[in-house]
Amino acid sequence: MLAALLGSEIIRGEYSWEQAHTSTGLASSAGIVEIMITRAFTWAFFSVILLHQVIPAMAFGIWAGRKKLLDQPEQHRSILMWTAAVGIALSTIGGIPLSLMSSLVWDSPSH
Repeated sequence: MLAALLGSEIIRGEYSWEQAHTSTGLASSAGIVEIMITRAFTWAFFSVILLHQVIPAMAFGIWAGRKKLLDQPEQHRSILMWTAAVGIALSTIGGIPLSLMSSLVWDSPSH
């Protein structure tokens, strides 16, 4: 679970426990109200920024629900197989640069 929270930093050895100690000290000295306000503004900012990812997925889900693609999968086997193949291919292709940068094989996307 710790690796999931810290991501690749713990795997590459970039994380030290001193950082955790100092960060908890900052959180306790800031005050709960200030932390809550900061998180609320951060949430609002990222909600607007990430709308381009959420809205197409919701629209596709609404369309699939109206067409009853998952209610009657035997009648829609070809489109379900095509959607699965394209989705897996795109997610794999999209994840390759991140995995290469995380494993330090590729330093920068501009090179």
